Amino acid sequence: MFNLNPSPTFRAPVPLSVPGSAQPLEVLFVFRHKTRSAMEKWLTRFVAGPSAEVLGEVIEGWELKRDGEAVAYSHTALAELCESYTPAMGEISDAYILEITRAKRKN
Repeated sequence: MFNLNPSPTFRAPVPLSVPGSAQPLEVLFVFRHKTRSAMEKWLTRFVAGPSAEVLGEVIEGWELKRDGEAVAYSHTALAELCESYTPAMGEISDAYILEITRAKRKN
């Protein structure tokens, strides 16, 4: 059922490129919903200076592991991910933008 007030968060799988892997590996992210005007402001700031700090404003959490142990989401952990995997920042922001602007329709 459609709700006029969207949920404040939503989950979306994000395929992340891993060097040496033929296929990207999916990480489930929990993103924060933004209104159209808030999204435009965030996007303007992100495009002007993409950073883990600005990207982190739209992330609530994730399901990520390191050596089999769950890694709690934090701005520090996000910065480490983006530093370790060069395409990650773009892949995460692209997935967020796609989800919030073109939510999937079920037929």
